[in-house]
Amino acid sequence: MQKFGKFLLLLNAIVFAGVALSQSEASARSRDVGNFYLEGSFIPVWQTHNQYWSPAGGALPGEADPGRESVAGLDARAILGYAIHGRWLIGFSYNMYTANTNRNGHEPKEGSTTITEYGPSLGVLFGGWKLIATYVMSSEWKYSMKYKNSSGILVSDQTYTNKEGSGFLINFGYNFTLKPWLQIGPSLIYRSVEYAKGSLEDRTNPSNSYTDQTFSTKPLQAELQPYFSIVARF
Repeated sequence: MQKFGKFLLLLNAIVFAGVALSQSEASARSRDVGNFYLEGSFIPVWQTHNQYWSPAGGALPGEADPGRESVAGLDARAILGYAIHGRWLIGFSYNMYTANTNRNGHEPKEGSTTITEYGPSLGVLFGGWKLIATYVMSSEWKYSMKYKNSSGILVSDQTYTNKEGSGFLINFGYNFTLKPWLQIGPSLIYRSVEYAKGSLEDRTNPSNSYTDQTFSTKPLQAELQPYFSIVARF
């Protein structure tokens, strides 16, 4: 309820900002573009490091080669909605993050991370500017990892799943018009989500597994990221 209360405050701020904008501009713009709104925002996920022994990376004399760990994937967010009078956006958001991890060297590792979430969105559009808030009503965060020792023997194979996530997103950006129905531009998205329950599937030591345990301290994901957005108005 506390998260939802914060979300309502953000929505009130968006409504106040929209009322302060010129109504004549909204009417003029509504004649140029459609009221149906479809937005896709993307950012590639790419990272390489060798931080097995130390957060600073590398290895000291006497330590084995830490190997290189690579992470590659895609963070994608979509909004489908309707812009009332070309200004007030009501819609629905679906977001997905997926990335794969691979490490060679001293202790080979394979892993994957997926996050899927959705929720209603409200926003205001003014010229090329946009400010859109989304209430994340459901989010699931799944992380799988598999480790082998230096001899190539499997020592750990686990999947963590965090469930019943909720929170909010704020999407602020500017869209440049290429055609009356097509726009592109940068977006800055802040996301904050907490998870209420979690499960562990331990395939190497099944006795460690648990299902839908309620967290005493909720896992939190909060970040601010730039995205490239494509918008279709029809």
